[in-house]
Amino acid sequence: MHKQIKNDKSAESRSERELLDKAYLLIQSRFLQGEGFTEPSMVKEFVQGSYQQCSKEVAGLLLLDSQHRLIDNVEFEEGKELAASRVYREVLKVNAAAVIVSYFSPSKELSHSDKEHELSALKSALNLIDVSLLDCMLVTDEVVSLAERGLL
Repeated sequence: MHKQIKNDKSAESRSERELLDKAYLLIQSRFLQGEGFTEPSMVKEFVQGSYQQCSKEVAGLLLLDSQHRLIDNVEFEEGKELAASRVYREVLKVNAAAVIVSYFSPSKELSHSDKEHELSALKSALNLIDVSLLDCMLVTDEVVSLAERGLL
């Protein structure tokens, strides 16, 4: 009897994971088919889905065209600064007009002050090539938009 309960929880967890994966694929396909990121809530929904299965720190770039439609979603393992040269390389590969940066931490310890210097340098560097840094999303168990809070 005890084994059966354990298996049921495992099956339930697996089906929940499958449901979340399907929901994320639906969200992702909506943006890959040309819908632009016009509201911070749309970006929050997208990045939260991106990191739902992640167990390590990740930095991400949403590379957007001039209408804020998604061109590509690039992720880097966190651990070192998100250098402008890495961002330039990705921006130039796809000719992006705008960027949204995201940081995910499974430890649930992220604050804007941790990333303030990095983001300031990145914003200045992107301005040199006429690319806008629209927002930075800090993702833990909730998603915080620095642009919404007036911190970017």
